[in-house]
Amino acid sequence: ALQALASMLQDHARDFERSAQNESDGATSVSCRSSLLVGLGGGPASIGSPHRNYLLQAIIQALSQPQLAEIRDMVNNVFTESTKFTRNVNAMRHQECFALKSQDNGMMEIIRKAFLANVDDIYKKADEYAEVHGMHVSVRYTSSRGYYLSVPVDSAPNLPNVFIQPIKSGRHIYCTTEEVHSLNTRAQDNVQDLLLMTYERVQQVLEEVRSKYDALAALSDGIALLDLCHGFADKVTLSKL
Repeated sequence: ALQALASMLQDHARDFERSAQNESDGATSVSCRSSLLVGLGGGPASIGSPHRNYLLQAIIQALSQPQLAEIRDMVNNVFTESTKFTRNVNAMRHQECFALKSQDNGMMEIIRKAFLANVDDIYKKADEYAEVHGMHVSVRYTSSRGYYLSVPVDSAPNLPNVFIQPIKSGRHIYCTTEEVHSLNTRAQDNVQDLLLMTYERVQQVLEEVRSKYDALAALSDGIALLDLCHGFADKVTLSKL
């Protein structure tokens, strides 16, 4: 995205210079269509000036620093493309556990497979309980309790003894079983191990990124200045006064 933006600004400046050189009478019309270039010091008044497009070139240089490409490659090499934020607690936990690429970490891949196997066994147990006891059994998840089971409140009078730690909440009874509790404990242990590995790798990436802070600061300032100049130039060129 940064390379595309820098390329666009360079093309914009070259197009204006060609138009200004080939058709001096049309320079005003070009500048009216190019309010961004006017705001960056590239208007007709700058033609022939030794400082023509000086601000534009400075922003392009800020967007084209090799350190930015190194940061991008570093992030792409560490994080998976599917990593994203979600408000769902269970989905977010999966995002955290599978945010990193694990080609160079065999232990992480083993723990991930163990975690998926434990969660899959919990859902299989829920289906098994539903079939054996003839009731609807679903799997729930919270960050504090982990994985547990939910059955309709109508099942309370005849709730089988296999279901333990029952808690009534609205139209449902939240409970677990010895097997589900054991699988949940293993899954939570897997999650803690994965989060620890993820945290350590993210800290390594942050340390490397901090060493290139100057490039990021210049990038931030350049984009902020670009937005500011564009806003001012639009206001001037589109104003009826």
